[in-house]
Amino acid sequence: MADTAEQLMRSRYSAFARGEVDYLIKTHLDRENSPVRQRRDLRLNCRQIRWVELRIQAVQGGGSGDLTGSVCFEADFKEAGQRRTLKETSLFERHDRLPEGAWLYVRPLSFEVF
Repeated sequence: MADTAEQLMRSRYSAFARGEVDYLIKTHLDRENSPVRQRRDLRLNCRQIRWVELRIQAVQGGGSGDLTGSVCFEADFKEAGQRRTLKETSLFERHDRLPEGAWLYVRPLSFEVF
């Protein structure tokens, strides 16, 4: 279990790179999509994209004593033979917003692909 939002960000990046769909679903607070849809979308993503490198740019909150936090990162990937970069600021929060809750990815606060 990740002690900080940044640790969860790094572990989720690794899970994307390895195609660990169950872990990605378990660590995402997705209130809009069913687990079946999440699984389908994630499997497709993992087949189409090869993640190359992760660079953490900034972290705000998300420490062991926090309930929320954000992580700004850049991640290089290859899709259809073309190298691209995802720049995202991600929102994280503890499960049920409790101090002992596990960190979960909530949603992007901002993102761009170039």
